[in-house]
Amino acid sequence: MSYIASWSGGKDSCFACYQAILAGYKISYLANFVSVEYKRVRFHGTEAKLIQLQAEATGIPLFQKETTGEGFEQEVKAAIGNLIPEGIEGVICGDIYLEENRALMERICGENGEYHTFVTCGPLFKKKIKITSSRTIKRDHFWFLDILEYS
Repeated sequence: MSYIASWSGGKDSCFACYQAILAGYKISYLANFVSVEYKRVRFHGTEAKLIQLQAEATGIPLFQKETTGEGFEQEVKAAIGNLIPEGIEGVICGDIYLEENRALMERICGENGEYHTFVTCGPLFKKKIKITSSRTIKRDHFWFLDILEYS
């Protein structure tokens, strides 16, 4: 059995993926969706390149797709649907206690006031990601820690 782990780069998706692996699930891809406008993870603001670095650190192939705001749901459905012929049987998700995330994930297989995270190491990682420079930015009334340099 082969599964996709929905991957935002944060603690919930990382922990869900790790727990699935411990439970014996085979994770074939980390699935990540970034905005066409900013080339960053939707809702989290993490650069697409940093997600690629996380995937390399885990050793799990990354399936990363750019999406539009207005077509997000349909684009995610289509992207995940395209992986079904490869033997994908389901999607592992963190954050399903948030109603909009749960509803979206249930339909395809803006969060407010939250503090999102970016995982730099842990038992799932084969190497640590070191952040060497960052800055805070505000976009559309939301604050982000923009990671500028890393190794």
